[in-house]
Amino acid sequence: MVLPKVNDMYFDVLNILSDKKEYKRAKIADVIADQRNFSEEDRNDRLDGGGLRYHNRIGWTCTHLKKTTLIEGKRRGYVSITEEGLKILNNFPENLNNKYFEEHYPSFYEFQHSNKKEENNPKIEIEDLTPEDKMKLINNIRASELLESIMNNKPSFFEKLVVDLLLKMGYCSFDDAGKVTPLTNDNGIDGIIKEDKLGLENIYLQAKRNKNDNLVGRHEIQSFVGALNGNGASKGVFITTSKFTKGAQKFANSLNNMHIVLIDGDMLTRLMIEYNVSVTPIQKYEIKQLDLIISINKLKKWISDHKLINPTEK
Repeated sequence: MVLPKVNDMYFDVLNILSDKKEYKRAKIADVIADQRNFSEEDRNDRLDGGGLRYHNRIGWTCTHLKKTTLIEGKRRGYVSITEEGLKILNNFPENLNNKYFEEHYPSFYEFQHSNKKEENNPKIEIEDLTPEDKMKLINNIRASELLESIMNNKPSFFEKLVVDLLLKMGYCSFDDAGKVTPLTNDNGIDGIIKEDKLGLENIYLQAKRNKNDNLVGRHEIQSFVGALNGNGASKGVFITTSKFTKGAQKFANSLNNMHIVLIDGDMLTRLMIEYNVSVTPIQKYEIKQLDLIISINKLKKWISDHKLINPTEK
């Protein structure tokens, strides 16, 4: 059989979620596969990237419904129905399709409109990318997933994560060198890294979980400086999941008797991937380039060697 289109399975998803429970997307896909009697061939059909095609298609059905606010996802990979979704399910329109969503839900119209804009621009197929570009694409996807995971976890998770990151980066050489400060009365310090066993040199950390549009400003860096002064410290690292304003960066760079490093969300995820913090390497690839000069010299030597050989001596 031919797999149903994305917009043909809106009712299927809403009906499964009608019990108001939270379901994993993969579970929804398997339930729909059973209800619609997908063939073994369809169940085993995979995309070029290795994922199951019907899981991917039903995943997009869930994405469309999220854009209409009929369902929501409070944690990664899971969805549940909203009051708006229940209302639609109880009064299911006969013409529930993308056109209906565009007419009744501005967020879905914007989502579709932006997609159409992208379709008007030439796209590069994954097969056309260089190995280096493919690795960058994979790391960008992982970076986005890491930030989403941080935002979906508790603040204490992020504070421990930044301490673990600096330890992995080699800012100490002994056990128990890093600690997370108490959640209350931390005096503006979220973590401490001891660079020596006696604690004569410490690095103080502050971790801020901010959304992308909530930038860290100068006044927050100034408060961090005050916290460092209160601890008699001269080294600090301010880490955020968003970005820093130019004013914050300029102020941090202008300090004379104190060294503060600013790490934004992009740098944070790059470092996490590089030092395997909250990620697990499953395969290591080496990308090699040809040293043309050496290769040409080797080729010349090979030709020369073979020219010196007397065929009668073989």
